[in-house]
Amino acid sequence: MEKYRSLSEVLYEKINGKTVICTFILTAIIGILQLGIFNPYFLKQTGGVVYLETDIFYTTESLYDSVESYGESGRRLYIRNAVTLDFILPLFCSMFITSLLIFMLKKTSIKPCLATVFFSIGLFSCLSDWIENVFMIFVVTAYPQRVMTYAVGARIMTTVKMLFLAVIIVVAVALLLCYKRHNRNYENVA
Repeated sequence: MEKYRSLSEVLYEKINGKTVICTFILTAIIGILQLGIFNPYFLKQTGGVVYLETDIFYTTESLYDSVESYGESGRRLYIRNAVTLDFILPLFCSMFITSLLIFMLKKTSIKPCLATVFFSIGLFSCLSDWIENVFMIFVVTAYPQRVMTYAVGARIMTTVKMLFLAVIIVVAVALLLCYKRHNRNYENVA
């Protein structure tokens, strides 16, 4: 009878350098489409008003000011992007983050059980971005009515998303330091 294995165990076993490179390339392609092509087009269509999620320190008032400034066509464009590119980008980013962190974990002497934690970090960063998108869509579609629950929810999820980004950076740096330390200890033994 085969033992049940968790998804993080399977990922730990299967992820290698090729996985990291492939997920990076996919993330880069979607990122270029979003940041390099869509965002400049969006700025042009909205008269220079930034895409809602690119402003980290917005208030609910500034959020509604942006939505108003978009105009009807800008709001429709925002929604189309939120359910296409801005839906796919967090998915690919989380796949890249998960594969990179697990790959780095495999290169250290740290126990593989942390793969579950790294899988969770990638998953929750993606989910927080998606929930943020849903709140933003609610804000945009409810306009001109100002529903503070949606605006506050969007603001909270933007903060959560940025916190996950900070955690990811800290974990990656910690793994890099562990990798260097592991290799230094290995060289001293040899």
